[in-house]
Amino acid sequence: MTLSKVEAYGYAALYAVGIVTLGYLLPRTATIPLFLVFGGCFILFWRLYQLSVKGVDWKLLLFSAILLRLVLLFSIPPWSEDYARFLWDGHLVSKGLNPYVHTPEEMLAAFPTEAWMNDLYQVMNSPQYHSVYPPVNQLLFALAAAVSKGDLLVGVVVIRLALIFFELLTFYLIYQLLRHYRQPVEKILLYALNPLVIMEIAGNLHFEGIMLSLLLAAIYYWVSNRSAASGASLAAATAIKLSPLMLFPAFLHHVRKRAWWQFVIAAGVVLVCCLAPLAYAGPGYFQSLGLYSDIFEFNASVYYLIRQFGYWTVGYNTIAIWGPALKLLAVVLILIASFWKHSSRPDGLLERLLVIYWIYFLLNTVVHPWYIIPALGISLFTERKGFIIWSLTIILSYHAYGHSPYLESGWFLWLEYGAVAFALWKDYIAHRHQPENGQVSL
Repeated sequence: MTLSKVEAYGYAALYAVGIVTLGYLLPRTATIPLFLVFGGCFILFWRLYQLSVKGVDWKLLLFSAILLRLVLLFSIPPWSEDYARFLWDGHLVSKGLNPYVHTPEEMLAAFPTEAWMNDLYQVMNSPQYHSVYPPVNQLLFALAAAVSKGDLLVGVVVIRLALIFFELLTFYLIYQLLRHYRQPVEKILLYALNPLVIMEIAGNLHFEGIMLSLLLAAIYYWVSNRSAASGASLAAATAIKLSPLMLFPAFLHHVRKRAWWQFVIAAGVVLVCCLAPLAYAGPGYFQSLGLYSDIFEFNASVYYLIRQFGYWTVGYNTIAIWGPALKLLAVVLILIASFWKHSSRPDGLLERLLVIYWIYFLLNTVVHPWYIIPALGISLFTERKGFIIWSLTIILSYHAYGHSPYLESGWFLWLEYGAVAFALWKDYIAHRHQPENGQVSL
């Protein structure tokens, strides 16, 4: 056994201890210990990736990444209460009830004999708002609720196993796309071993993992000249999380004219089939979605600068004005970025998608850590490192939960986004010197 392998085994063992600590022992309110352990895990992750570059078998390290996810199988999500809403909605669906019509606050009295529903209600973070999770997600929630039969941990395990299954699909697609784009295959570890990915998907049960799988499938089918499958996959990703809707113009810009209708028709059919139940959602669903523009704010960048200017000039929070205004500006800039001049680079579509994600995040009023995972996955096929760096510094946003009620720190925000700005500048400098060459498209 070589010294590098011994070193890798030692780091992997320490990393497993770190993940167990994060997943079972450290709530998001334990700010300093959480930062220290997460930072240590990130250093170990990066060192393991470097060892793979130097010759340690990346497949063995990928297998360890799978085991790290399974280590979390029986943990209750430590940094998010979203699982409570998942199982609440799933219980309603399993009983044939519409999860969009009434809020949990309105429905609690309907379950006087079901103690676990009261337990879910006590954990839930927004019981006064209507559910905003798309119908496809609701089917998985219903399965988890039906299998669990009132056992909260069983319900969590069912959802987690589904997410881990899609993580395996993501690994396969990343591997195939790395080979297509002639990138080193060990770059798969930049996703598979990343502690943010492990904790936010396998640990905290966020569905960006499934969305990324479907988004990568759309890219995979696009480079394989299968336009209908690409459109259907992108639509399926949108059915999991609505945000991929902003990527459609960029894909359409890169689809050949004779394949354009195949892409559009396939995407349209999948979207209609998956989102049709929202016709019965009622106004509450769309009102809750609107709250993201009008009320909610967390870990923002440009918006916080504008908000501070509002405090100086008018003396109050101007989110009701600037929230929707920034959303409109983002739409305009995304459309411009989508239809800007055609790139001759092989990764032209990927670069365009990353620009769109940067616009979306920098102008959004809410940027939770798990939001950046799809963009992180896409960035692996390029030379861009911005989202990898952000996957470390975005953990600083959890500092807000160390206070009750939660309170964000300007110092931590400056530190987080200062690193992001530096990474963007470095990516820009490096990108300017890359040569143009043939574009792969449908």
